[in-house]
Order: sequence, then C-alpha cells, then structure tokens
Amino acid sequence: AHLGLERLERVYQQQGAPHKFEEQCRRFIDAHPQDWRVRLGLGLHLARHGRPLEAFALLIDALEQNPHGLT
Repeated sequence: AHLGLERLERVYQQQGAPHKFEEQCRRFIDAHPQDWRVRLGLGLHLARHGRPLEAFALLIDALEQNPHGLT
C-alpha cells in the first residue's frame, strides 16, 4: 500500500496538483477509518510540504491504529 501511495503522490506532483493527493487520502480515510497506512502516507506528504503539525496529528492517529508500527 505504501508504494502505491508514493506513486500516486508522485503522479499528482508531476501534474502540478499535489492538493489532489491530500483530497484523495482524506476521502479514503473517511471511508476506511481503520486504515493506518493512508494516515501514514498523508502524514509524510504533509511533513514534506511544510505542514508539520497536521502531519504529526496524522502520524499519531496512524500509530493509534497500528501500535506495532514502532517496532
């Protein structure tokens, strides 16, 4: 899943529409609230785009969904 998110992010970046990656991720999170991978992907995306507080919140949410992610 993570590689797919990286590819999707790269495509939107190449198209000059990185905001669409965020929109798609948020839609997916709304539809699948237990999926930690998309939270992780979006959190990393936001961190790379200068939005560390939003990124941190999503990364904490991802960790709550998958506490074993630290190991």
